[in-house]
Amino acid sequence: MSKFPSNQNPETSFEKSLDWVAPICLFLIFWLIGVDPLPASNAAEPHPWISDAPPQMARLIDTGQVKIMVDDIAVKNANRTAITFYRINVQYELRYTQTPIRQANTASRQTSIQVKFTNPKITLEHEVQLASSYLPEKPWESRLLLHEMDHVAISTDPRLIKILKSLLRLPAKLTVDLPDNANQDATTINRAIDDLQQARREAVQKIVQSYYERLDIQSNNGLADIDQRNAFFMGLYSKQDLESLKFPYLKEIRAVLADTDSETVANHYLISDSK
Repeated sequence: MSKFPSNQNPETSFEKSLDWVAPICLFLIFWLIGVDPLPASNAAEPHPWISDAPPQMARLIDTGQVKIMVDDIAVKNANRTAITFYRINVQYELRYTQTPIRQANTASRQTSIQVKFTNPKITLEHEVQLASSYLPEKPWESRLLLHEMDHVAISTDPRLIKILKSLLRLPAKLTVDLPDNANQDATTINRAIDDLQQARREAVQKIVQSYYERLDIQSNNGLADIDQRNAFFMGLYSKQDLESLKFPYLKEIRAVLADTDSETVANHYLISDSK
C-alpha cells in the first residue's frame, strides 16, 4: 500500500486559535513576539478610572477590552511608571486538500497542500499596569494616560483589523516534505500551516511595533503633543507607508487598503479627516 494519501484530495478541516501577544511600555516598547501571556488580572473590580472615562475613551476601552490595574512590583521591575500589555486573539477555521508529489528515482515523500482559511474572528485585550504613586487629579486629561490610549488606538485601528482579517482569509499553496513515518504526516502538515500563519503574524507585528516606536518618538514618549496629529495617524496603514516598511503582503491586501474609509479612521483617532 502506498504511504501517500489518496489522489482524491480528501479535505481536512479544523479550527485554530492563536494568541498574538506583545507587551508594550508607555515609554518604551518591549516587543516579545508571541511568547509572554497577558498577565492574569487580580483586580476584583474594574479600576474607577474606567467608569469615569469620557465617551470617546470609553469607546476605545470597550473596543480594546482595556483593563487598568495598579502593580507596583511590575512597574518597578520595568523601571517605569506604567506598563501596558496587549493581546490580539485570533480564531479561524481552515480546510486543506493534499495531493502527493511523486518523484522518480527518489524515496523522499512530498505533498502539495491547498489551504483555505475561513471565519476569522479577532478580539483584542489591553492591560495597563500603573504605579500606585501615579495619581493625576484628572486622569483622562493627563498626557501619560492619553498617550497610552493613542497606543490602544493604533492596535485597534479599523485598518489593522481589516488587514488581519484579509490575511487570515488568504488561501495558500504549500509543498511539504513528509517524514518517513506516515503516522506523523498530519503533524508535519499542521506545523507547516502554523509556520505560514506565523510568518503573516510576524509581518503584522513588525508594522504595529514600528508604529508604536514612531508614536513614542513623535510624542517624546508621551511628554509632548504630536506634531501634525492628523497627518500622523491618517498616514498609518496606508499603501505608501506599508510599502516604505516593506510589508511583504502589500499585494495581497491592496483591495482592503483601497476600501479604507477616511472618516471612520478619523473618528477612531478623534481627529479631523480634512487635509
